[in-house]
Amino acid sequence: MSEPDVAVTDYLLTAECLLFSLLIRRQKTVESSLKALFVLLYASLAAASFLGGTVHGFFSTDTVGRGVLWRLTLLSIGITAYACWLIGSRILFEGSWNTLFVSILVLYSAIILFVSQEFWIAIVNYIPSTILLLVAFLVAYRKKRHHRLMLAVAGLSLTFVAAAAQQLEITVHPVYFTFNSLYHAIQAIGLWLIYVGIRPLFAPL
Repeated sequence: MSEPDVAVTDYLLTAECLLFSLLIRRQKTVESSLKALFVLLYASLAAASFLGGTVHGFFSTDTVGRGVLWRLTLLSIGITAYACWLIGSRILFEGSWNTLFVSILVLYSAIILFVSQEFWIAIVNYIPSTILLLVAFLVAYRKKRHHRLMLAVAGLSLTFVAAAAQQLEITVHPVYFTFNSLYHAIQAIGLWLIYVGIRPLFAPL
């Protein structure tokens, strides 16, 4: 295994996101469409983490397999951004914005498949949708005044911190806990807070 710390933390993130996806799916609620979008959000994050961990752990050299897996990783992140767009618009606006968001996803996917596979492209695509989701959580808190929603706000804010730490290459240990591992650790906390915080958005049966 070429980058064991990155691969292991990625696989742990995969397990976390799969668990949250399954738990949300099993929750009884009248908000079935919103629930399905959060299932998609965590499932796509699980896929991206698993694929990314496999790339870092077992495909360190520039091979055809690495190229395919890395593209699939970035496409999974694109689906995560798509889910964020849909959730944010579902909370904030009336009417369907799906055509616009599908167009963004198709354009992003075309760039990843045929132009460039740089990670910053995924970040640029992901940030606007995450900002919309953050605004949606804040608006939901203002309407519902439920303290748990602020946990979702805090968790989503932590994902920005995680991304910044990764881009700045902040490292706990140069070998055993690199900047990618720290990114995964911070992101794991953020995703847990989001999972705990979104429960008031579902009206239980």
